[in-house]
Amino acid sequence: MYGAAGTASGVGFDSFAGASSVGNVAEAKTAAALNALASAPGGPTVLHDLDIPNALANIDHVVVSGSRVFLVDSKRWKPGFYWTIFGATYRGLTRVPHADKKTLPFAAARLKTHLGTDVRRSVLAIWPSSSTKTLSLWAYRPKEAVAVHGDSLGSRLALMGATKPADPKVVQRLLPYVRS
Repeated sequence: MYGAAGTASGVGFDSFAGASSVGNVAEAKTAAALNALASAPGGPTVLHDLDIPNALANIDHVVVSGSRVFLVDSKRWKPGFYWTIFGATYRGLTRVPHADKKTLPFAAARLKTHLGTDVRRSVLAIWPSSSTKTLSLWAYRPKEAVAVHGDSLGSRLALMGATKPADPKVVQRLLPYVRS
C-alpha cells in the first residue's frame, strides 16, 4: 500500500471545502476496504491519492492486480434511489449533476496512455452520508464505471479479478504520481 487516502482537499473537482471534507470521510472508508483486500495473502497492491498525468485532477485509489489497473473513486452521497436515463442521473425525482462527472473515464484514458497497460473498468465506491436511510444504486449507470455501495467494494473488486499480486513494473510506473 502506498500513499494516504483523504489528502487531496482543494484539488480537482472537489475544490470547495465542504465537498472536500465529506470526500475525505468516503476516501478513508474506501481505503480501509481496499487495504483489507491488499492485505490478503497474494493480494493486489493499492495506491492512494494519485495525480492524473498531465492534468489538474487526482484519482482517489488505484488497485494493481497483475498488469491490470483498477481505478476507484470514493463518494459520500445523500441516501436515496439513484437512477440514470439518457445520461442524466437523479436521486428520486431530483436531478443530481454531480453523479454524471466524467473524471474516471478521463483518468483511465490518461493512465492507459501513460502506462501502456490495461486499465480495467473503473469503480465508484459510494458511501451513504447517513446510516439511518437507504442508498440504492442498482439503476445508477455512471459513464464507463460501475457504481458500488462502499460496503460491497472488496467483494465487487474480487469478482472483477482484482485478486492477484501486482506486476512490480506497473507499480513502479505509478509511484511518481502518488502524493506524499
